[in-house]
Amino acid sequence: MGVPHYLIIDPRDGSAVHYWAPTRRTGEVTYDNRQHYLFGDTVTVAGWKIDTAGLPRYAAGGGL
Repeated sequence: MGVPHYLIIDPRDGSAVHYWAPTRRTGEVTYDNRQHYLFGDTVTVAGWKIDTAGLPRYAAGGGL
């Protein structure tokens, strides 16, 4: 869809990935840039700052 910034937060392993700069190649959208983060980092997405330190993680059994 070509969303300019795409942030995936995974509470299972306490990680996040920010994708940006979409380009269309052979009918598919791919992202030219990505940055990996861990919970506790401050993520900056298009001028927004997201503090991940307070985000909940899933427990080992799959629940919160």
